[in-house]
Amino acid sequence: MGRRAAIARAGRLLVASACAAVIVIAVGGGGAGARASTGAGWSAPITLTTRYELGPTLAVDPRGDVLAAWVGGPPLPPTHFGPLLRAPNAFDRGHALYADLGSLRPRSRGAGGRGFAAPVLLTDDSSFGGNDIGELPAGDVALSGSGVGYVAWLSYGTRRHAGPWMVSVEHGGRFARPRRLLTNGGYLLELVSGADGPVLAVWERALTPLYTGFYYARLGPDGRLGHTVAISNAAVDASGPPVVSVNDSGAIALAWLNGPFGGPDTLEAVVCDAAAHCVTTRSLKLFRRQPPAPAAIAVALDDAGQATVLSDGGSGEPGSVRAAVSSGGRPFTLLAAVPGAAAEPYAVPDGAAGTLALFDNKADSELAVSTLAPGAAEFGAPRQLGFAVGEPPMLVSNLAGDFAVLGTLDGTLREFVVSGLGGGIGAPQRVIAATSVGIDAAGDLIVIGGGAHLHGVFAEIRRA
Repeated sequence: MGRRAAIARAGRLLVASACAAVIVIAVGGGGAGARASTGAGWSAPITLTTRYELGPTLAVDPRGDVLAAWVGGPPLPPTHFGPLLRAPNAFDRGHALYADLGSLRPRSRGAGGRGFAAPVLLTDDSSFGGNDIGELPAGDVALSGSGVGYVAWLSYGTRRHAGPWMVSVEHGGRFARPRRLLTNGGYLLELVSGADGPVLAVWERALTPLYTGFYYARLGPDGRLGHTVAISNAAVDASGPPVVSVNDSGAIALAWLNGPFGGPDTLEAVVCDAAAHCVTTRSLKLFRRQPPAPAAIAVALDDAGQATVLSDGGSGEPGSVRAAVSSGGRPFTLLAAVPGAAAEPYAVPDGAAGTLALFDNKADSELAVSTLAPGAAEFGAPRQLGFAVGEPPMLVSNLAGDFAVLGTLDGTLREFVVSGLGGGIGAPQRVIAATSVGIDAAGDLIVIGGGAHLHGVFAEIRRA
């Protein structure tokens, strides 16, 4: 899970169809072994809790195991249409943090016959940190290929200072006692993993009032950090966090804008192999004339070790999204402009090798996808998804090349899913007001949502 995947985080009451925002998921596939769509529909909503909760997020592994987490708020009166409550304030008190285990295949991983076990209270002392209400406040979840689950959060501390970052590890349906994850002022950016590999923690720490350091380490089965790797110790504090991708071997690729002191922002990239041997590109020039501030960055690292970095030039014109690739520690190679891409690129591995990019084509304000085959010098022709979104979408994929796009449909108050496997883009299908989406190796999908308008946390599942 990530800020942009954010940036790549389960039932429903009747109130959901009346008050939820519009969500669209486009599902397709590009792998050689992709399956044709069965036209299967979404399940009835699955109720995880009917309390007032915030920011549910989830992680899904290739076997269909699901780990979900959310922050508890004050209780609501027993009515379908209660008043919207004031958003919790980080300085009021600590907040309850719940986790739940489920499966896209019922009666596994501690789940009951309905696909989910009873929620577990991990702490009543979590903090909202600096994140907006609507995401899992100051925390993240992840599942490793070895079957270990992780839930991390920022503890409340005091009215003046947040507490340390904590983590609880799940084995065989049981969550261990929380332990400290980060020390010395570290702030977790995300827990991230490949489709079926180790989980890495990526964090930042202020070095001076102006500069920030980025770091990562593998998480052990007991929640302890392994060898810490310094990604950068000279990032300007105003630059924003890196965009991250990890493959199944535990290799990692990151890119971020560094600036604005001394001139225009520069695009920096770091690629580290599974042994933590890193190659840094201090200034990745995707454009003949470096734009003053590219609007978006995307990164994908496939299991073959090829890293792809994309960015737009800020003009919003078709052809203004550029990309570069690197593998085996070699310098980045600039590719031709992504066909039809105008702005806001997102990227994930296209199966085990290659890259799938999602972007706005701007011509008719619709989203489109394009694939970069292994060894290719340019992305392929774009495929239109047939809709535009009003909020940043989420993009997830599996090792078979299937993918899913989750976003808020622009200009309406309805939720939809566009589904299809085997390369086709189907018609929109309506789902709950979801905040996170996951996909397993079989192409099964799950969305999770919650908040004041839903009076609880709910999921819907679509089996391939």
